[in-house]
Amino acid sequence: SSDLIFVFVLLFPFYWMAITAFKPDSELLGRSSNPFLVLAPTLAHFKKLIFETAYPDWMLNTVIVSTVATFTSLAASVFAAYAIERLRFQGAKQVGLAIFLAYLIPPSILFIPLAAIVFQLGLFDTRWALILTYPTFLIPFCTWLLMGYFRSIPAELEECALIDGAGAREVTMKVRGNELKFTAERYLLQFALPNFFFHVTTAYGVLRHSGVPLGKLDYLGSF
Repeated sequence: SSDLIFVFVLLFPFYWMAITAFKPDSELLGRSSNPFLVLAPTLAHFKKLIFETAYPDWMLNTVIVSTVATFTSLAASVFAAYAIERLRFQGAKQVGLAIFLAYLIPPSILFIPLAAIVFQLGLFDTRWALILTYPTFLIPFCTWLLMGYFRSIPAELEECALIDGAGAREVTMKVRGNELKFTAERYLLQFALPNFFFHVTTAYGVLRHSGVPLGKLDYLGSF
């Protein structure tokens, strides 16, 4: 019974969102209708969202910004984490600690200086404003995460692959491929929707390059 209660609590918000999306205005606003059922489902809300608002543009901006920022940050983090864990240069531990401490800095502290830099570079209200600011908090966390992955892989395994004729690219993609794939998927899920405050400070403008979070705010504010 406890499992059923847990499943109910977990799935009820999704059920509520689904029935709300298909309810007509009369059922949403009427007091006599059953709030848990849909008597006359409609697609009018989806039609208005897709064809009468800029939602498709917001979603396109969200996909472009999050995808480019994610894979750019992942590529930079792979090189940084590998250098710290495998090359063992002097001060590697201190650099790793500094990256971890950089990850602990709240992104809210960076809003104002990043907005000033973006404005001075002439990138305000462009996709590049978000693509270039997102790595400021993506790279430190991804590097710190990959350092643990590289640390868990025995160095002997990489040496055996090199002896067998594998190049550096093959070692990276085959020996460490699962870890990199896991990290990429985690980032795509965690940062698929861009951070709201970065939109406000770097890409507000006339909302041509806004993503879903800021676009929804502008749409709701029109009522």
